[in-house]
Amino acid sequence: MNISTIADPGTRTITFPFGNAETTIRLGHEILADELKMITTYCTEAIIIADQYVNELWYNEVYAILSAILPVRIYAIDATEKEKTLSTVSRLLEAIMATAPSRSCAIISFGGGLTGNVAGVISGLLFRGVQLIHIPTTLLAMSDAILSQKQAVNGPVSKNSFGLYHKAALNIIDIKYLATLDLLHLHGGIIEIVKNCLAFDPHAIVDLSNILQSPLVPGKLMKLVEMGILQKRGLLQQDPHEKEIGIILEYGHTVGHSLELNTHQLFHGQAVGLGMLAAAYIAQRRGWISEAAVIQHVELLRLCECPLRIAAQTDIEKVMQSVKSDNKKGKIMHTPEETPMVLLDSIGSVKVNQGSYLVPVHLAEIADALSVLKTDYFETLSR
Repeated sequence: MNISTIADPGTRTITFPFGNAETTIRLGHEILADELKMITTYCTEAIIIADQYVNELWYNEVYAILSAILPVRIYAIDATEKEKTLSTVSRLLEAIMATAPSRSCAIISFGGGLTGNVAGVISGLLFRGVQLIHIPTTLLAMSDAILSQKQAVNGPVSKNSFGLYHKAALNIIDIKYLATLDLLHLHGGIIEIVKNCLAFDPHAIVDLSNILQSPLVPGKLMKLVEMGILQKRGLLQQDPHEKEIGIILEYGHTVGHSLELNTHQLFHGQAVGLGMLAAAYIAQRRGWISEAAVIQHVELLRLCECPLRIAAQTDIEKVMQSVKSDNKKGKIMHTPEETPMVLLDSIGSVKVNQGSYLVPVHLAEIADALSVLKTDYFETLSR
């Protein structure tokens, strides 16, 4: 699977609902310059929070366009989990306030999902909320991360511990940025779409598999982004705060977030892929899904070149400490020896527990699944 750069697939406008609220998505190829010229509809000054790497690649283009029409300031961050903290948010807010910003400013995220989260928290806190605009540069951000009102940063032992709800006013998705994305990050974004297929959209599995069989030209990349958008749109129209049916988007994330935070070797998508394998293993051991369903997980993750095991040196005890502090803790009744997880009872169907899409899972079950992930168990599974 590789990226090709032929054919202009056109520009689309998508309205994405959060209950009774909504955000606007502009999706296309080579559209950023034209879209930025319209930004004065949303703000009188632009404050950009940019991934340092992305900023180095695209600073001249973005700054030249924006500075010609309104005041603009750019703050670059190291887009790593270590920087996704309240300390980073505080430092940036102090730097922004030192420039005497207007309440009619907009915070613009320019980078991947992590950058979007930091920018989202800042936009929600500044003057109790200013306009938020996303310019995502990764497939994961385009098809998943920006499609949420949840904005959060990490705590000392768990991901996304501190945050708020704040929706973006505008999302400019220009798939030209995917041409500079390495395959590891591209695959990570596709894994989140795989997650949606496995958890609640099984009818899309054939289409996704077909897309991944040949080079990803711009038209196919747009189809992937649209697939992710449409998958989440129905859920978040019903559940804008992702506390009820929207919680199924957390499939694979309990173990995935903990692996991502503690190994420092896995990107978000790959960690979620491994988290789905752990969840599938637990569900199979409980008799809720078949071995064939676990194999379907493996086959789809292989298409994304997702690792099927964790490193031998992974400290399971450390990972389990983060599992115990997962942000779903306490959302359902469970004992201190359990944590809530999203598990399947078949492909495309989440197990329902007393009206909730979360089930209590004993910590020993999770530790066992992590131990299995250290072996070649999933690598040797086949039909």
